[in-house]
Amino acid sequence: WENQALMRMAAGLLGWVDDSSLITHDSSLPRRVLVVAHGGPIRLLICLLLRISVEHHWAFRLDNASLTVVERGEDMGTLILLNDRCHLEAQSGR
Repeated sequence: WENQALMRMAAGLLGWVDDSSLITHDSSLPRRVLVVAHGGPIRLLICLLLRISVEHHWAFRLDNASLTVVERGEDMGTLILLNDRCHLEAQSGR
């Protein structure tokens, strides 16, 4: 991706991530958000939540229809699951 386009997309995603509606103020109620998107924005979200430079987004491999889980803390995220495909393998009989 062109660097300018990457930075624009990252800025938009950062605004969405920082939106207060994504954070619960009651710690007894975990807030879950499902994101369905192409790999590029998901890789950028991983970088933003883990506080990694977005220039490293290509370091994350994301296959089509894979699952990735990031737990968001107050100041950063924790990568729980990356590029999981077991649900696809079960369907194909592998």
